[in-house]
Amino acid sequence: MQPFAIRYSRVAEIDDKKGKSQVSKIDQHLGKKLAEAREALALSPSQVAEAINVTTEDYLALESGSVRIRALHMARLSRVLNQRLSWFYADLPGQSVFSDPGPSKRSV
Repeated sequence: MQPFAIRYSRVAEIDDKKGKSQVSKIDQHLGKKLAEAREALALSPSQVAEAINVTTEDYLALESGSVRIRALHMARLSRVLNQRLSWFYADLPGQSVFSDPGPSKRSV
């Protein structure tokens, strides 16, 4: 089976002040976590790419944070890299709002 190309648009957020594109901080964070997990298992980028059926170039784009990672690829990567999906999102800026229980009763 031949790897399919990841058909994402490059991730960009427009900085209104400067008009320059910036890579999403979430995608950068996930890319760093992918590299960390891959290196911990002593796998090459091409081995991981083959395991999730993408090209090495496309996998490296995921690690660099220059493309948005689809949920399907995150699920596959989680399995291949032997990490819980939540591990990739740990320490992501802004995630503390999900762990705050908030008020115990809701007023109507």
